[in-house]
Amino acid sequence: MKQFVCSALVFLVSLILLGSTPITLANSGSRSAADEDNAREAVIRDLARDFSDRTLTIFVAVDGKPASDQFIKRFRDFKNPVKKDPKTEGFSDENGTGHLQNKNTKEPGVILNVEKLHWISNSEIELEGSYSCGAFCGGGSAFRVIRKAGKWVAHSVGPMWAS
Repeated sequence: MKQFVCSALVFLVSLILLGSTPITLANSGSRSAADEDNAREAVIRDLARDFSDRTLTIFVAVDGKPASDQFIKRFRDFKNPVKKDPKTEGFSDENGTGHLQNKNTKEPGVILNVEKLHWISNSEIELEGSYSCGAFCGGGSAFRVIRKAGKWVAHSVGPMWAS
């Protein structure tokens, strides 16, 4: 009887462990860092549309920090220059106007930030996107980013704040 109980117990534990492995592998395999960057890019592109008709420098941030050089390269097709860090490019909002400007040329700038990534499913991500064009100029929205036919598409689900 002991041998039967031990065999049954080993069988049940094996079934549980083997049964859960494919689910774990399927979930982790379809939620990659590349997918997360693709979703972030979709939100930045959506935010940038509001500034595409203006002459200004766009700064891209991820989680409130300057984006990587690799991430910045995704926006080579923008007509406006896209940079990492306003401080290293001579931009500040401490100029009496309250707007982000280059200290020497007075050229305006805007910071586009994407943060708080949360997976909803293997094909859906929630993110927050915001823009800041100075001390009293900015806004943020919640985004739902959905993978359709292998491409991530951002949908704003509503404004969260504006200044």
